[in-house]
Amino acid sequence: MRKAVAIYSAPAGDNKVVEMGGVTFFHGQAVDLNSDEHPVLLAKLPANPHFEIEIGEDDTPVKRRLGRPRKDEVKSEESVD
Repeated sequence: MRKAVAIYSAPAGDNKVVEMGGVTFFHGQAVDLNSDEHPVLLAKLPANPHFEIEIGEDDTPVKRRLGRPRKDEVKSEESVD
């Protein structure tokens, strides 16, 4: 899941509140988002000039693949001593 913080900057003479994707944004206020609940917003907002968005790293654990483990995943016999 990726976490993000988005801040809406209303254009001059426009409404100070906007709703997008089921989330209400107020001018100048930070809104917490995540990729599980709002994947479309995380994809669209970086291209929108009225939003500042900071997207964090993906913290989803890496799933182990089936089959034999890779050499770098197996401890060598020399380090077992």
